[in-house]
Amino acid sequence: MKPNIETALPLTVKPLRGISEANTMYSRKKERPMPVSVRFDKEEEKLVKSYCALHGISMSDAIRRAILEKIEEEFDIAEAEEAIRKFEADPVTIPWEKVKEDLGL
Repeated sequence: MKPNIETALPLTVKPLRGISEANTMYSRKKERPMPVSVRFDKEEEKLVKSYCALHGISMSDAIRRAILEKIEEEFDIAEAEEAIRKFEADPVTIPWEKVKEDLGL
């Protein structure tokens, strides 16, 4: 079964400001955000705070982005693995010249 991030997660997929538009998402729902607690040791906290300061974002935004990007990466990997399985089952290719011709390039 092909994973589908749009149906698996109730998120609106949009680029984050200042971050590459590829593979980045966040939620703009009108609901109250769910509070989550993350514990860091002193060294991890220092690293995360430095990262946030360097990028001009809050710890909350950094953690949210990291989690959502990880989830999206896993969906992308699952889709790629499925595409590989389909190709291996029926390894038909289309020559590049034919693709360009079909696209009018």
